[in-house]
Amino acid sequence: MEARFARFHLIRSQVRWDVRPKHLGWEGWLRTPDGQVGHGDAPQGTTDLSELTEERALDLSRRTIHATHAECNGSTAHPGAELLFWITVAAV
Repeated sequence: MEARFARFHLIRSQVRWDVRPKHLGWEGWLRTPDGQVGHGDAPQGTTDLSELTEERALDLSRRTIHATHAECNGSTAHPGAELLFWITVAAV
């Protein structure tokens, strides 16, 4: 499995940071070599972080995404699959 940390940056760049949306967490998705995308047994990510301060929620997400990326990168569990990171923010 190839963990695509760049996906985190791509999704992050599409958020309007001038309105500071509330960060709620992240979840993992798998994209298989045939193009299918789904949760499968991808890492669950974080639970709802809405009770945390924005700073703590972002810090926790950064740390757990980095750890998950390191853990999954090069895994033989799903040959040719990509691990994608989905970032969830509250609507403003």
